[in-house]
Amino acid sequence: MKLRWRIAIGFLGVFLLLALALFIFNKSSQSELEKYKAELRAQGEKLTFAELLPPYDGSYDRLQVFMEAARRLNHPTFTPGVIDWIHSKTGGVAQVISLQTNIPTLVGVSGNPSANFVAWETAVQALDAHAADLAAIRSFLQNPPSRLNVSYDDPLAPSANCFVEKRWAAQWLSGSVLLRLHSNKMEKAIEDLRLIFALAEVHSEDPTIVNQMVRVAIVGLGCPVAWELLAHETVPAEPELKSLQDAISKIDLLDAIEKGMVGERNLALRAFEFSRKESDNFSKTVFAFTQFELINGAFPSPTAPTAGDRLVGYAWRNIVADGDELFYLRFMQQHLETVRSFRAEQNFSETDLLLARNQSEVQRVLKSSRRVRYPLSALAIQSLIRAHQTCARNETFRRMTVTAIALKRHELRHGKFPPDLTTLVPDFIASVPIDCMDGKPLKYRLNPDGTFLLYSVGEDGKDDGGDPTSQNNVDQHSLWTGRDAVWPTPAR
Repeated sequence: MKLRWRIAIGFLGVFLLLALALFIFNKSSQSELEKYKAELRAQGEKLTFAELLPPYDGSYDRLQVFMEAARRLNHPTFTPGVIDWIHSKTGGVAQVISLQTNIPTLVGVSGNPSANFVAWETAVQALDAHAADLAAIRSFLQNPPSRLNVSYDDPLAPSANCFVEKRWAAQWLSGSVLLRLHSNKMEKAIEDLRLIFALAEVHSEDPTIVNQMVRVAIVGLGCPVAWELLAHETVPAEPELKSLQDAISKIDLLDAIEKGMVGERNLALRAFEFSRKESDNFSKTVFAFTQFELINGAFPSPTAPTAGDRLVGYAWRNIVADGDELFYLRFMQQHLETVRSFRAEQNFSETDLLLARNQSEVQRVLKSSRRVRYPLSALAIQSLIRAHQTCARNETFRRMTVTAIALKRHELRHGKFPPDLTTLVPDFIASVPIDCMDGKPLKYRLNPDGTFLLYSVGEDGKDDGGDPTSQNNVDQHSLWTGRDAVWPTPAR
């Protein structure tokens, strides 16, 4: 009997010691987390959406009209989303589509180099069928709203995202630009092209990585369309080009990736807070992360939590929650500081290595036995390296587009292109644009025949003298397949 009591007392003692150790561990993590958040706020970080977002401007009704019009943009014989912009078989030279007998289109699966063609008459019929919808979209874009009608601080609030609708609207506006160029309606073409870039400013303050990457993608579509316009044989008026240049110059895609990361961090912090409130909420948060619903600002309701779910939620709340959140917050802050250094230094190749190193270090922890201490971090942390690459590419392309427009304006006013980019300052451009790939000015050279060579050194940061050829054998060339990213020469 005495032995049983001793064993029971021994087990009770071990349990109490373990509970005391866990209590001390939890309190220590809580204190460290609060201290770290205070340090971040002292540095100017905004860790809640109430701190981060401007007031909603009440434009939800106008957004509904836009979304409904965009959803109707569908035609059985033609969709502008398949247009093969900057159609090139050799690096550095591209066809001017609006001067061709048919419209080249992409076909097959992604990466298939073969192309098909659509008749101009077919495209005209499709655009005419949706004239009213495009008119509604144009009207909406005259005063684009800066943010969505989403209450990010209420985890159960409905959302009003329109990512797909924005993509469709951008594609159909690009088709309209092409048809207007084909009909030599240059003024109308510039107007629609300006609206494509205005579309990239819709919800520009909305801090989710998905929304910001949609903005990046829209700019990535608008730049090839701008190349098409500048390569057309019809000469545009300089005031119209200046208006277009001003619209494109307002956009900052390096700001987009930072905003997206800050928003994703705050969404995750809100998820941590939500999960702490009740043991049942932990399983709801896990479900939300695995279903990718956090980007919509709402937590869906999974099936009723089991007793096991509640036990796991209780253990997470009372043992590892603060350490889990602290781990996530430190990783995201390191990532954010790297992205901010890129905005300052504008050297993609170096920043890309730092991001990859950060990601590798955190994945090493999350693949080890320590993963059990960071269950929500493991779900919330995502690789943003590809997003950073796309952002750097399209921001570089945007800067090249602004420079090319300034060069065209100089030619219109003086009858020739300038000997160097500094000549454009300040009459045609505020300053010489920086190449995001190496942090130095974009490269420019005036050719003996009066044309010019404009290029970025590309993702390797190495200047190959404006070489557009690929190191690999590719059938279909693009701006980023060459050794350098070269602004294409129109094929005549």
